[in-house]
Amino acid sequence: MGVDGISSGITQSAMQLKNLQISAEMGTAVMKQVMDQALEENTQLLQTLPKQDGLGAVLDVRV
Repeated sequence: MGVDGISSGITQSAMQLKNLQISAEMGTAVMKQVMDQALEENTQLLQTLPKQDGLGAVLDVRV
């Protein structure tokens, strides 16, 4: 394998690594967006639940 082959291999490896990095960043961004949306939906759901006087306000558990 000559110098051109080594350079080509290094270039291909660098490109593959960069593509994996971009793919991971996109996956992280999508997951963050999904989690933020789920948090918002759950917060809205909790606000629609009726408030009970004292029920569930204090929970004392020993394990």
